Amino acid sequence: MGLSVSIGGAIIIFTISYMIMMFPSILDASTSLTNTASQRASLDDSILKSNIELSLLSSTSPSSLVSFDIKNTGSEKMWDFSKFNIIATYDGGVLSKTRYTEYLTYEKVCSGNAGKWCISSISGDLHDPGILNFDETLVASATLTHPAYSGGLVTVLISTDNGATSEKTVVIS
Repeated sequence: MGLSVSIGGAIIIFTISYMIMMFPSILDASTSLTNTASQRASLDDSILKSNIELSLLSSTSPSSLVSFDIKNTGSEKMWDFSKFNIIATYDGGVLSKTRYTEYLTYEKVCSGNAGKWCISSISGDLHDPGILNFDETLVASATLTHPAYSGGLVTVLISTDNGATSEKTVVIS
């Protein structure tokens, strides 16, 4: 009888010790899960508050320069312009009229390099310089790889780092 009580006591002590040792790892996993859920909720909130409007898209033949305005119509501030995705589809070429689609990459200084886009100015940029706040308009220009031809179409699609998108198509003048 004494042996069974000793074995039972040892089992209980082992179980309690095991639970005490496992408790921190359970808390750590729970904390990690809570942090992940919080970050996801913050990202979802940022996506819901992000909205843009593309306007004043223009291109003149035989130039490869395209200009456009991006207005922040959402309440989320936008500043990581290098993570914006800009895709241009246009009718270009000098001898053969071909439809091109190209991904434009951001550069801080407007150099006129082909396949690049840059910010010329942000109108009303008094509150946070260099940040596109609500109701501010970013004036941008892009240099296409091929010159656009008159009467063709140019379509620009913009996606921000938060997933807000806008698209516009115009006839090249």
